[in-house]
Amino acid sequence: MRSEKYFYVFSVALFGTFILASIISSKFIFAATSISFRILLVPLYIAWSTLVTYFLLLSAIRFNSIKINKTILLEAVIISDIVFLAQYVSELIWLLYNKKNYSFYDIINFSSLSLYQLYHPKNLLTHLTYPLQTINLWEIFYILTIVLLVKKLTDNKIHKIGRILTIAYFLGIFCWFIIVTFINLLNFYE
Repeated sequence: MRSEKYFYVFSVALFGTFILASIISSKFIFAATSISFRILLVPLYIAWSTLVTYFLLLSAIRFNSIKINKTILLEAVIISDIVFLAQYVSELIWLLYNKKNYSFYDIINFSSLSLYQLYHPKNLLTHLTYPLQTINLWEIFYILTIVLLVKKLTDNKIHKIGRILTIAYFLGIFCWFIIVTFINLLNFYE
């Protein structure tokens, strides 16, 4: 039996690290004079996306009649959030190291290892910004980490679990792209 106490300590430490990185970015990148409640938005967003990912992958597993312990999947999804912490910290280090006169638009739309960085962002259509930011190597690392952890925690007994989790995750992202792009197009043509 795995110790659930260490898992909960790890989860709290992970989300606490997101809060710390938010404080650092607000102080050094945005030059905030005081700490506001907005620093909690990044950890809340990560917690929300973790739950959505968990329920999406759990429904895909149940739909394919695969028997897997729910806590194994939840542990894999939460531990895999380290990938997004690495993304957040690497972007923070990049912005701190390359001190240029970034505009607020540049900082908000900065997304490392994404298709967005391959194009000149100022010339992009606004409804293409979010999909191009989200299609990045970090998302691929994230789902690969989830698949590898689930396979390790289930002792690799389920052969098609990797394919099911990957397809479900990327279908969920694709549906989210459609929703966000539709909303952006509605706002663009108003």
